[in-house]
Amino acid sequence: MSSASPAPLLSEPSDELLGPASPGSPVPAKRTLDRSPSDRAGKRAKGRTNKSTWNEARGPYEERGEKARDASYHEIWYCKHCDSTKKPNSVTTNLSRARKHLRDFHGIRVIEHVERSDLKKQQHGTITDLFGRQEERQANRDLNEEKYLAIAINIPAFEEALARLLAVRNIAHTFIEYPEFHAVILSCNYMARDVLLRSRRAVPKLLKKTFAQHKQGLVKELHNSLSSMVHFTIDMWTSSEQKAAYQAIVVHFVDAETRGVAQALLSLREFKGSHNGKLQAKAFLEVVEEYDLRGKVGYFTMDNHDANDTMLDDIAKEIDGLDPVARRLRCSGHIMNLIVQAFLFRTIENAFARTTARQLQQVREHERNTLRSVINVDAFREAQMLLSAHRHLPLNFVTWPEYQALLTAVNPAVQEFLTDSGNTVAADLDRAYDAHQQSVKKWLEHARSLVHIAMDVWSSPQRKAYVAVHAQWVDEAYKPRKALLGLPNLRRSHAGAAMTPHLMEIIRKYHLAPRIGYFTGDNDAKNDTCLRQLAVGLSQEYGLTFDPVSSRTRCAGHIINLSLQAFLFATSEDALQAAIEQAQDEANDVTVSDALHDRIQSNTCQKSHGRRNKRNDTAGWRSIGPMGKLHNIAVFIRNSTVRNNAWDDIAGKALGIDNITRWNSWFKLLDAAISQEGPLSIFLNQYHEELEDDILTHDDWQVLKMTHEFLQPFYQATLEQQMEWASIDQVLENMDILFLQFENAKVKYVNNARMVNSVHMGWWVLSKYYEESDKNPIYATALLLHPEKRRRYLDRHWAEEWRQTAIAGARRHWAKYKDRPLSSDSAARLSNERREVTPYERIKQSMSVLDEPGDEDEFEKFVNSPPRHMTTNTPLEWWCREEQRIEYPRLHQMAIDILSVPAMSDDPERVFSCARRTISWDRARLSTDTIEKLQCLSNWVKNDLIRKLYVAIDDEIMVVAGDDDDIPDPSLLY
Repeated sequence: MSSASPAPLLSEPSDELLGPASPGSPVPAKRTLDRSPSDRAGKRAKGRTNKSTWNEARGPYEERGEKARDASYHEIWYCKHCDSTKKPNSVTTNLSRARKHLRDFHGIRVIEHVERSDLKKQQHGTITDLFGRQEERQANRDLNEEKYLAIAINIPAFEEALARLLAVRNIAHTFIEYPEFHAVILSCNYMARDVLLRSRRAVPKLLKKTFAQHKQGLVKELHNSLSSMVHFTIDMWTSSEQKAAYQAIVVHFVDAETRGVAQALLSLREFKGSHNGKLQAKAFLEVVEEYDLRGKVGYFTMDNHDANDTMLDDIAKEIDGLDPVARRLRCSGHIMNLIVQAFLFRTIENAFARTTARQLQQVREHERNTLRSVINVDAFREAQMLLSAHRHLPLNFVTWPEYQALLTAVNPAVQEFLTDSGNTVAADLDRAYDAHQQSVKKWLEHARSLVHIAMDVWSSPQRKAYVAVHAQWVDEAYKPRKALLGLPNLRRSHAGAAMTPHLMEIIRKYHLAPRIGYFTGDNDAKNDTCLRQLAVGLSQEYGLTFDPVSSRTRCAGHIINLSLQAFLFATSEDALQAAIEQAQDEANDVTVSDALHDRIQSNTCQKSHGRRNKRNDTAGWRSIGPMGKLHNIAVFIRNSTVRNNAWDDIAGKALGIDNITRWNSWFKLLDAAISQEGPLSIFLNQYHEELEDDILTHDDWQVLKMTHEFLQPFYQATLEQQMEWASIDQVLENMDILFLQFENAKVKYVNNARMVNSVHMGWWVLSKYYEESDKNPIYATALLLHPEKRRRYLDRHWAEEWRQTAIAGARRHWAKYKDRPLSSDSAARLSNERREVTPYERIKQSMSVLDEPGDEDEFEKFVNSPPRHMTTNTPLEWWCREEQRIEYPRLHQMAIDILSVPAMSDDPERVFSCARRTISWDRARLSTDTIEKLQCLSNWVKNDLIRKLYVAIDDEIMVVAGDDDDIPDPSLLY
C-alpha cells in the first residue's frame, strides 16, 4: 500500500474523524484549510451537516491525485474503511450513497441527526409527525427485517416511476422536496430514505437519463412498425403571455407488439423569433434525421395555415418521392389532442403491473408479512390527503399508475392499500377537516387578544365568487397567530348583505362572538354594508353591541395604491370624485381604479371592434403621457412571441407590464424600463415604424425618471406593510411619510404644471382617506402605544388640534381597559408581592423613591415616557414580553388587542393566489365546499396550527404522531 498521506477534509474535525491508523496504512497529514477565493475573502463557512457520515470518511491522498472537491466544488467523501480502488461508492459526493456503501459493505448503519434551520425543523416535524417517528422506533429492529425492506426496494422502477409521474402529470420539480411526499414513501418503507432525491436540482438529470433510455426504445419501435410508412401531425403553439412558440411533431404508426395504432411525441421544439414554414421544415427534417425516418415518411395532418403548405414544399425538396399536395391532409377537430398521451407512457399500467408481479414473486411469505407490517397505514393516508390539500394535487392522484408504481417500487406490499378512486382522499379530507377544525377552535378559545378579521371577495376563473375570512390574534403563549376560518361561496350576489350570513355562520362555528375585534378590508362600500348588517345580527343573536364604524379598518395597501392611481391617471378632483362615487355604488361592482382606467379610454373615442379598438386603446393610454407610451410598448412586446424574443435577445430579461389589480406594478415597470434604457432604445429603433407614436423622446425619459423617483416611497410603504406581522401602527406613519413626499414634490416641481396636477390628485385621495381614519381612534392609539414613538411622535409631527383629538380618543379607548380585573397571572404576581414582609423589608420599602403601583395611570405613564429603541421586531412582540406585562398589567392587554390588528387585507389575497393554483384546469370540477376545506387545511398547515396529524377511519380519530404515552384528547389537536 502506498504511504501517501491524505489531504485534509474541509472542516476542523476531532481526532476521531479518521479513526486510529492501522499498521501500514497511510497516516493522515496535518489539516490545513483548502478554501475557495470567496471563502478566503471572508465568507462565513457553512457548518457541516451529516456529521456521522463524515466521521466514516478519510481525507484525500494528494499523492494519488485525489481532490478534496470536484469540479462543481462539492466535497468528496472517501471511505476510511476500504481502498477506493476496490469498493464501489467508496468515493462519492452523494452522502446517501456513502451511507448505503457503509451499510452494504461494512455493516455500519449511520443515522444522521442534523441541526436544521427553523424552516427545515418545521418541515421535518411534518414528516416526523406523519409517520410517527417511525425511523427512530425502527432503530432497534433486527437486521433481517431491514434486509427484507432494503431488498424490496426496486431502485430502477422507483426512478422510472418518479420520472413518469413528474413528466406525465406536469408536476413541479419541487415535488420531490415536499415533506408530505417523503412521509408517504417512508410510511411504506422506512428503509427507502436513501432512494429519495433530496433536491429539485437532481430532477433534470433523472429526466434526461429516462428520456435517453426511452428514445432508443422508440427508435426501434418505429423501425419495427408493421406499416411501411409513419405519419405525422404537426402544429405550432404559443405559450401563455406570448412568451415562446413551440412546434409539436407527433408520429403515428402500427405497433409490432400490440398490432394497434400508436403515437408518440417526437419533438416539442422552441422557436425564437420567426416560425415561418421554412424554419418549421428545417426543424422537422432535423427530427427525421435524428430518428432515422427519411425512408418512412408518410402523410401529414395539419391545420389550414399557409405556413404548413410552405413547410411541406420545403420538405418535399429534401425527401425523394414526397408529393406535398397528395401527402397533405387537413386537420378535423385539431387532433393535436393526441399529444397529451405520448407513446412513451401508453402502456404504463401494464408495464408496472408486470413489474409488481415479478417483485412479489421474488419474496417469500414471511418476507411479505414483514413488508406489510411496516406500512403505517394511518400516516400513509394522512400524507396522501395533505399532498392534495397543501400541494394542489388532484384528489384522484392516488389512482395515477405512475404514483402507484412509485409506492410499489419501495414496498410491493403497499398494493393492497392502494385505491382506485379519489373518493377515498375526499373522505379523508372531510374527516381531517372536521378534526383539525376543532384544533383551530381551541386556539381561538385560548386567545389572549381579540380575534381580528381580514376579508375580501374574489371571482375565480370558473366564474364563482368567494369571500375569504382570515383571522389574526395573539395565542395563549403570547405569540401572533393567523388562520383561514372560511372561504364560502357567494351565490347570486356579491353585495355586502349577501356576505353577512356567511360571516355570522363562521362566528357561530368558531364561537367568536365574545372575542370579535376589528375587521380589515378594502374601501369597497359592500364592506360597510356587511358590517352594518353584522352589527344587527350580533345584537339580535348574542346581545352584543358592535360599532360597524369604529370596528372597521381600511386596508392600507389599497389606500396607497388608490393614491398612486390618482397620481397617474386622474385629471381633476371632479373626475376623482365621480370615480369614487361610481365605486361606492354596490350595483356597479367596480373599483376606483377600474373607473379611472375606463376614463382613459373615454377621453379619446368610443370603443369599437377589432383592430380599431386596439388602436383606440393605445391612443387612450398615450393621452396620459410618457407613462401611457411605456404601457403601450410593454403591451406591444408581450403580444407577440417574435417581439418578445427580440426583446429577450436585446435585454436578456423581461420588461414586465403594469397591472390594474397588482400593487406596485407601475413602479416595477418603471424600474425595469429605466434600468434597461439602453436596450429599450435599441428595441424602439428596431420597431420604430410600428411604434411611431410611442417612441420615447429625451423629455419622455426625464418624465419617467422623475415619476420613478416620486413613486419610490409608495413602493416601500406598501412593502413595509406587507411584511410578516405588520401592524396597524404603521398606517398613519406611512401616510405621514407620503404626505411629506407630496409636499416636497409640490415645491420641487413647481414649474411643471402637469406634475403638480398629478401630485395634487394623489394628495387629494390620500387626504380623503386620512380623514376617514379619524372615525376610528385605534390608528392614533396604535402610534401612541409604539415604544419608539409614544406622544413625542405626535408632538413633533402633528398639529395641536390633531394631537388633542388623537389623545382624547386614545384615553376614551383606555377607559374600557383601565378598571378591568387583572388576569390570573397578573393577580398571582400581586398576591405574591403582598405576602407578609419582614421588618427589614418594611424599612427598605419605606425608603424607596419609586412610585407605588397604582399611583400613576398606566396609559399616561407609558405615552409620556421618552421613546426607547425596541429589541424586538415589532411593537406587538415588545408588548407580549413578560416585563411589559408585569409593568403594565392592564395597558398591555389594550396594546396587544390593538397592535394585533392587521394593517392590510393581504392575507385573503394570498389565500386567493393559493386557491387559483388549487382550481387548475384538471381540478375545475371541484365543489366549492371541497375547495374551502382544501384551502383551510393548507392554510392551517402553513401557519403551524396543526401540531399533530390524524386520520379518522370509521368515525374514530386515530393518532398518527406522538408516543403512546402522550396521546391527547382527540378533541385537542395541537
